[in-house]
Amino acid sequence: SSLSELTKLWCHANQLTQLDVSSLSELTELWCGKNQLTQLDVSKLSQLKKLYWFGNQMTELDVSELTQLE
Repeated sequence: SSLSELTKLWCHANQLTQLDVSSLSELTELWCGKNQLTQLDVSKLSQLKKLYWFGNQMTELDVSELTQLE
């Protein structure tokens, strides 16, 4: 929560089972692929342009709020 100005987060290829990015509203890039995530809430990441989440255990990911996503 103290990383409110963080713009890029790379946590690719770890054994993460949870990832809370809800307070990182300035994120423009999130690389969290090849983990063991079953869910990920990106609804508050309105600045997000790039999202790499492949290789997790999620069956769906709602990106409808991410209007800047490339």
